[in-house]
Amino acid sequence: MGPTRIGIRHLRYTIAVADAGGFRSAAEALNIAQPAVSKTIQDTEKDLGFAIFLRAAGVFEITDAGRVFLDDARLTLATFERTIRASRQNELGARGHIIVGYSALATSAQISAGLDRFHKRYPGCQVEMHVMSTDAMM
Repeated sequence: MGPTRIGIRHLRYTIAVADAGGFRSAAEALNIAQPAVSKTIQDTEKDLGFAIFLRAAGVFEITDAGRVFLDDARLTLATFERTIRASRQNELGARGHIIVGYSALATSAQISAGLDRFHKRYPGCQVEMHVMSTDAMM
């Protein structure tokens, strides 16, 4: 068995077929032609070396191996989508980690008000606070 050609599209289509209970319904949900869904699933099964779905006249079932594959496919897709969201948030400055140095002379009200505004704008960013001398902050 050689390297796999299975990608995110294959996972999305396979999950859509399972969730929709069939190829036609999955194609409608994905807003693509049904033959494209069927071909993608066939390619996926060929690459995997096992059937994900049993197809017979009027019967549609997920195989045992298909259930295992789908469980992991869902986790993989969720992780992939979370990674994309986090990367986009990071690029926009909405995620990350910053270290803020502040003077011992700053009041807690000043610090608190500033942190509140910052956290509202960047809720995914961790802030680490350190009391520092003015010289150390430069």
